Amino acid sequence: MATANEREGDALQGYSGSALRLVDGYVEKVSSCAAFVADRDRQAALQELSRRTTLLPSIASVEGATIRMEFIRGTEGLTERNAAQVGASLRSLHELRGFPYPAITGVDWLISLANDSLAQAKSPFRVSEGLREHYPPDALILCEPQFLQTEAGEIVFIDPDEMGQGARYQDLGFVAYLAMANQTPELLPPFLSGYQSSPIELEHRRIRQMAGLIALAYATFADTTNRLALGTQLMQEAGRHLGQVGLHRASR
Repeated sequence: MATANEREGDALQGYSGSALRLVDGYVEKVSSCAAFVADRDRQAALQELSRRTTLLPSIASVEGATIRMEFIRGTEGLTERNAAQVGASLRSLHELRGFPYPAITGVDWLISLANDSLAQAKSPFRVSEGLREHYPPDALILCEPQFLQTEAGEIVFIDPDEMGQGARYQDLGFVAYLAMANQTPELLPPFLSGYQSSPIELEHRRIRQMAGLIALAYATFADTTNRLALGTQLMQEAGRHLGQVGLHRASR
């Protein structure tokens, strides 16, 4: 949400759904993440992390729910030109150390929300609780990786207040979900090529399964019919190929 202080045409760091304003050259975001707002140690650790990497906007201060960080001018969106670079940058962020806190909206949150969506839609399916065992924490993740490409061409990830230790497939699945929902699946191969390198061997079916879980979870918020259809399709397909239960019939 922009204010009169924001110059026309500038994207205010792309924080979708957040309360934002530009003050004295800094972006002020009012975090809606209660767990982050309540934990001062977590706030201090994120602030310190942001100051030692160029992959995140530097956080000047956190006061209550207000995060004050540097304003970064740039453009949003995965494209043919930047997909490989975004993938490589996300891999670098996943490998950062020094932030031991768990991701706030991790796989457990997705499973719970997905089952709420399925129940509200009176779907015969539910997501297996055992799915979480296949996605243990193995990286520092953003949960919803969104980014800006600066005027200098660098990638900076934004909205970091829910980030923490989680399953890298959640971030990869989010990018895959957006690409499929936006009907730009051709951007996935260069993105994953940029991300993948030895010794990481990515399982593409797991990426699709996670994209399906995210689609089901986000069906709670909007575009319910399309997200439920996409999520159910992806999870059923991935489950068959992986030889594991992702969706099961709900008990009557």
